[in-house]
Amino acid sequence: MATKVASFNPEPLTNGAHFSFMEATIAKVEAHATAPTKLTAELANLKLAFAEEDACLKISRKSLLTEGVSTWDGRRDTFQRAYKTYVKAMRKLPEGELKEYAEQLWQNIVDYGIDPGAQLDKQTGELTNQLADLEGKLSEQVEALGLSFLRDKMKEANDKVRELMNERDAEKSVRKSGALKTARLATDDAYEALIEKLNAYALIEGAADYQELIDWMNETIRRYKLEALGESSKKDEEEEKPSEKPGTETPENPDGQGGEQTTPTEPDEGTEEPQPGVDNDGDGSPEVV
Repeated sequence: MATKVASFNPEPLTNGAHFSFMEATIAKVEAHATAPTKLTAELANLKLAFAEEDACLKISRKSLLTEGVSTWDGRRDTFQRAYKTYVKAMRKLPEGELKEYAEQLWQNIVDYGIDPGAQLDKQTGELTNQLADLEGKLSEQVEALGLSFLRDKMKEANDKVRELMNERDAEKSVRKSGALKTARLATDDAYEALIEKLNAYALIEGAADYQELIDWMNETIRRYKLEALGESSKKDEEEEKPSEKPGTETPENPDGQGGEQTTPTEPDEGTEEPQPGVDNDGDGSPEVV
C-alpha cells in the first residue's frame, strides 16, 4: 500500500479535465478529517488559484458569441425599420399636432442617418445617442404617436448587442494574453505545494491518518493518466502480461523422477561423423581420436 501521493503533472490535461481534477481534489481534501487543519495555507492558495482558472475558463468557453450578436443585431435592425416606417407614415397626415410630432421625429432620423447595415460599433454608438433623444427631449412626441414600444425594443436590442460585443472582446483578450494558461500553471504550482506537504506529514506522523486520502488521490491520478492522457500504469501492464512461475521452465520426467528430461538427438542430414586421421575441420591438421 502506497504511503504517499504519486507524482503527477496535470499540465498536459485538457482544460475540462484539468478543471475536473482540481475541483475533485479540492473537495476531497476539504472533506478529509485531518488534512484541512494541516494544509490550511496550501489549500487556501489552491482554492484561490483555481477560482481564477474557473473565471478564465468560463470566458474561454463562450462560443465567440458571434451567433448571439448577429441575432440581436437583426432584431435591432427590424425595430429600427419599423420605427422609421411608422414615423414616415404619420408624416402623411394632412395636419395637426401628430403630423408636427412626426415631422420632428423624422428630422431626428435624418440627422442621425443610421444605416442598419453599418459596422456594429458605429451603429451601436449612433443608436445609443438617438435613443437618448427619444427618451429625453423627444419623449413627448414618441408617447403621443404611440412609439414607446418600438423605442424600448430598439434600446433592448442595442444594449444586448453592446453587452455581447464586450463579452466577445473579453474572450479574445483572454485568448490573446494566455490568461487561462497562466491561471492553470498557478493552480498546478499550488496543487504541487499541497501534495508535497501532505506527503511530508504522512512521512513524519505516519500515513495512518492520511491513508484514505492518499489512496483516493493515487487512484484518481491513475485514472486520469489512463483515461485522460492515454498512459498505462505499471500495474495495468503487469495485469496484461501472462503469468510465469519461476522454476517451471524444465518439466519433470514422466516417471516422476527428479532431474532433466532429455531427448536423444540425431545428426542433421548431410552432416558426417568426424573420421580419425582426416582433416575434418580444414585447419590443416588431422583429427586425433
